[in-house]
Amino acid sequence: MALVLIYWVSFNTYSSLIHSIILNLALIIAMSKTHQLLAFIVTLIWGTNFVFIKYGLEELPPFLFAAIRFFLVAFPLVFFLKRPKANWWLIASYGLLIGFGQFGVLFYAMQNDISPGLASLVVQTQIFFSIVFAIFLFKESIMPAQWIALLISFSGIALIASRVDDNTTILGLVLVHCRDELGNG
Repeated sequence: MALVLIYWVSFNTYSSLIHSIILNLALIIAMSKTHQLLAFIVTLIWGTNFVFIKYGLEELPPFLFAAIRFFLVAFPLVFFLKRPKANWWLIASYGLLIGFGQFGVLFYAMQNDISPGLASLVVQTQIFFSIVFAIFLFKESIMPAQWIALLISFSGIALIASRVDDNTTILGLVLVHCRDELGNG
C-alpha cells in the first residue's frame, strides 16, 4: 500500500494527498470493465514475475537465463520495429547494460542471496533514487504531500527489511540496488 501511495503522489502535482487518492480512485472507477480486467492481468503477471524467475533459476545459470530472456523478447521485435537512429555501439551498450547488467545481476542475486518477494520490493525502491536524482540533476521540487508519501513508503520498506529471513544477505540487497543503476546506465 505504501508503494502505491508513493506512485500516486509522486506523479501528481496536487497539494493534497487525499485529493490525489480520490482522483486516482475516480480514474480506476471510470475505466471500463475490460480495461480494469486488463490492468488486473498486468498487475498479476508483474506481481508473479519474480516467483517464476526463481523457478527458472533452478534450471539455468543466472546470466544465461537473462540472455535467453532478453533474446526471446528482443529478437521478434527486430522484424516489427525500425532500427533506432543511434550508432550500433550505443545500441549494443544499452542491450548489454539492460540484459546482462540489470537482469543478470538481479538473477544472480536471486539465485542464492535474496528471496523473490523481497527482491521485487527492493527493485521498487529505485523510485527513491529517481527522486533524489531529479532533485539534484533537474532541480525538481518535492511537494509536502510527496514528502509524506516518501516517509510512509520508506517506513514500510524499513519495517520489512528489519524482518528479513536468513536467506537474504547484504550482498543480495546490494546487488539488487546496483542493478537499478545498470538499467539507468
